[in-house]
Amino acid sequence: MFPSKLLFAAVFLSLAAGCAGTRGGSGGVTFVHVTDLHVRDAASGEKVARALKEIGGMTPPPAFIFGTGDNVNRGTDAGEVAAYVKAVSGLAAPFFTAAGNHDIEKAGRPAGVMLKDPYYSFDSGPAHFTVLNTFGFDPAEAEWFGKDLEAAALKGKKTVVFAHNILGRDGPESVRIREIAVAHKNDIAGIFAGHWHANRAYSDDGLNTFVTPSLAFGGIDCSPAGFRVVTVGAAGALSWEFVPGGMKGLASVSGYEDAAGGSVRLIARYLDSARSAAAAEWTGGGAVVKLDKVNRYAFAAAVPAASFPARGAVRFLDLSGAVLAETPFEKPAGRAAPVQPGGPWNTFHRDAGRTGATADSPGPALSAAWAADTGGIPFSNSPVYYDGRVYTAAMAWTSDSKPQLSAFDAASGALLWRTELPSDVIHTPTVTAGMLSALTVNGELLTLDPEDGHIAGVLRPAAPLNRVHTPGATAADATGRHLGGTRYHIEADNARGGAASLYAAPEVDDWGATLMSPALYGGHAVLGTLWRDGLWDIDLAKGTAAILGDIKESYGAAPVTDGKTLYVVGDAKLQALDLAGGKTLWSVPGFERAVATPALDAAEGALYAIDGKWRLVKVRAADGAVLWTLDFAGPSALSAVPYKTGGNQVVSSPAVSARCVWAVDLSGGVFCISKEGKILSRYALGAPAASSPAVSGNTLFINALDGFLYALTGE
Repeated sequence: MFPSKLLFAAVFLSLAAGCAGTRGGSGGVTFVHVTDLHVRDAASGEKVARALKEIGGMTPPPAFIFGTGDNVNRGTDAGEVAAYVKAVSGLAAPFFTAAGNHDIEKAGRPAGVMLKDPYYSFDSGPAHFTVLNTFGFDPAEAEWFGKDLEAAALKGKKTVVFAHNILGRDGPESVRIREIAVAHKNDIAGIFAGHWHANRAYSDDGLNTFVTPSLAFGGIDCSPAGFRVVTVGAAGALSWEFVPGGMKGLASVSGYEDAAGGSVRLIARYLDSARSAAAAEWTGGGAVVKLDKVNRYAFAAAVPAASFPARGAVRFLDLSGAVLAETPFEKPAGRAAPVQPGGPWNTFHRDAGRTGATADSPGPALSAAWAADTGGIPFSNSPVYYDGRVYTAAMAWTSDSKPQLSAFDAASGALLWRTELPSDVIHTPTVTAGMLSALTVNGELLTLDPEDGHIAGVLRPAAPLNRVHTPGATAADATGRHLGGTRYHIEADNARGGAASLYAAPEVDDWGATLMSPALYGGHAVLGTLWRDGLWDIDLAKGTAAILGDIKESYGAAPVTDGKTLYVVGDAKLQALDLAGGKTLWSVPGFERAVATPALDAAEGALYAIDGKWRLVKVRAADGAVLWTLDFAGPSALSAVPYKTGGNQVVSSPAVSARCVWAVDLSGGVFCISKEGKILSRYALGAPAASSPAVSGNTLFINALDGFLYALTGE
């Protein structure tokens, strides 16, 4: 059936026209999933309209675009609703929608010009599409849903389900709906949702669920604003790809001479949200070398150094062979300094206190010693270094890839092992002697053997989790025990096989989603929550928790501690708290929605932090005096800071070494900044970066969106 539930005439006409045809080839249908547009005024509506227009202009174009709600900020505001309707009108691709919690009027329904009926269904190509309302339990909807699934199955069609909230996991209203879905799991190709402002793909009770980040701004867990391209094949099989928005023809090439001097390694990137390069080739000195495609964004090749001319170029080609972009490239002047590792950087922000500082001394000028394919997209994944090896996780941004955790030789970048994970890890692993750990988006604490990568244990939370925005980095205490979890549960494991649940909250609250990585001190773990209850100090021996301080809102910045004082970003301020009693010692304003973890240089007595305007700020740790502020970041095509669009965004946490404070902007610039606040150097990764650097010896290790882990050395 056609989606005749939509009232607004212009939108309805485009839908009715578009559903007759399918896109996807060989009898399949391709659509684009967007969500959480949050149109709040004419300007934001225009930005959404531009993004949707670009999606509609993809090659090949999608059969339709579906938005899973939160189309506006306030469904009671007629101006917001009008701006939204204007944004989705006149698109080349038909547009469907579901209701989100922000769309609901006082009567408990979305505005009629947005959506006439809260649930409906339609066919397109080989698939059936069902749109659900997850606000307020309606027995009639539940009955209709079951019959709708059965009718589609009788026609031999798999069903794709759309809803704003995750079925049964974002509130009690949809529990019965979820039970019906589980009973018909073999008839459902996938469930697509929003609300979480995060990028998630997971299987649970036989249901494949896909949560797409907001199209309008950065996700709560720093997922980049974007959309998901989905194809349902003729036989009902589903394939997909998550694509960050805002990228337009960004082409770059970098390279380095390998350690032996025998070849020049080229890495070429073409980043565009609406189209991808099908091929890339290097030309120079009359020669043409085809580069191997690594992923959607990157190509690579090794060219003999002896025959590499001084100058050349890389051309990016589409499927027809037409040139999308051509980028010049000069032969590297020489080999980079070899990697000479120093001390461990074996967990997020170096140590259990998350101080992010080391006495090692790379820089200031950096060169690439090697680059290694991580097997996925390590966008927000930060690497760690320990005992001659570098470890990193990488996410799966396509249905053809799997989440991975890999180990590389620190000196050469050679892959030592790669292990497929049960679900995505979006943060940083922790490694100690004989043990490696990581926390998945489903709250699973994974323990692996660092020698060969085999999974030795999987600890799952005792209670179901609701809004699992960011299971952060794991941590390791002085005994070698690894910990992972959220505000609601903490699990632990060690290399001797001792597993334990150290803490479990009596109830789970969606508003208390954990974003931070824990900081450890004296048998305690300090975690923060997104909204409401702020910081929690958990006694790991007793399994009890107490609120620390009076912070009500925190984002991704982890707490930092020297064992006596806790430094944390919360309530739009950088604050220092006395761990003994939770008293606020000082605070610095200007840290609205800051997500980068401050770095504490205890020897200098200073904190280095990224503020709400994405500037590097140096603060005296003793009294909170601001010593200097530096605006260093460049503009980024991506948006990854929570609720922020555009600008010179910074997500990466700074790291302090002997000669440099290292700061990384979202565009992929790696800056060496002196402790007096002067920019000493900038290295361009060539791709966006939300990863925080790991520093050891003369080397800085960092990931980028192009799928590569880079070892950058400097003497």
